[in-house]
Amino acid sequence: MAGQRRESSWKPVVEAVAAYHRHNGHGPTVNEIAYAVGRSRTAVRFQLDKLIEDGIITHTPGKIRTIRVVE
Repeated sequence: MAGQRRESSWKPVVEAVAAYHRHNGHGPTVNEIAYAVGRSRTAVRFQLDKLIEDGIITHTPGKIRTIRVVE
């Protein structure tokens, strides 16, 4: 679970996704998340994969702008 990982590593990603969705009505791209949290696209993609695996973030494979926080 994400709770077992260092919260400081995943929390900024979750907050960036939630804030972007709140302001724009759709999910951000990986590049937009990377810019928002000041990390590389590769690091964000890795973090997103773990958050998706843990059920904290969801997305529709093959579709853009579908990354969102599970409520």
